[in-house]
Amino acid sequence: SMSVVATGSTITYQWQVSINGGPFVNVTNTAPFSGATTATLNISPVSTALNGYVFHVIVSGIPCGAVTSNAVTLTANALPVVVLTAAAYSSITPYIRTTLYTTVSPPGSYTYQWYRDGVLVPALTADRFDVTVDDLGVYDVIVTNTATGCSSNRSNTAEVDFAVSTALFIYPNPSSGQFQVRYLSYASNVARTLNVYDSKGARVYSKQYTTSGPYTGMDVNLDNAAADVYLVELKDASGKRLATGKVVIR
Repeated sequence: SMSVVATGSTITYQWQVSINGGPFVNVTNTAPFSGATTATLNISPVSTALNGYVFHVIVSGIPCGAVTSNAVTLTANALPVVVLTAAAYSSITPYIRTTLYTTVSPPGSYTYQWYRDGVLVPALTADRFDVTVDDLGVYDVIVTNTATGCSSNRSNTAEVDFAVSTALFIYPNPSSGQFQVRYLSYASNVARTLNVYDSKGARVYSKQYTTSGPYTGMDVNLDNAAADVYLVELKDASGKRLATGKVVIR
């Protein structure tokens, strides 16, 4: 909405408008206008159809007569519209990523505010976001036109969830000795034990981890390990083997 205010010691007011360069005609109190004969002309809602309308006000008082104000031009910029789309996949694993894309109209230069589960993510400022299993959630976006300052409403939402897999994900593989292991957990705060054995069966690594999401990353550092093919074993809190895999260290 917009308010245009006339100031001064006056008695009566009459707002007038010129449309597309035409003559000034009286404004009446019909939508979107109100206050056509007061010091403040209200325009609500403002649409792009009103862009370029020129307004002035005639102020009359006895015995001074009528005085016409300077003219002002209304600029009504288009409200941006943003649509959010998940490319290829909306359910992912550690080996499968997806990208959330924004499509904005009208064309222009925009800044982006991303929200995950309703909370602003300050680090995300681009027009797209490559989502991993550490970034699962429901996303929406607000864009702002840098030239006009006009912001969109929130976009549609796009949810990225985990895909179910029984695999033990190990990467990079082959590795220089530093790699990450992931395995699906349906709950957080679940204890896991990760063991690594060399090709002779000797255990060279053992560490406990606690899950914080569906595919919590378990970082392994074996920088000093000899080049070999190693067996990776994951156990639950009771010692039951959940999964195994192999990693090559060069």
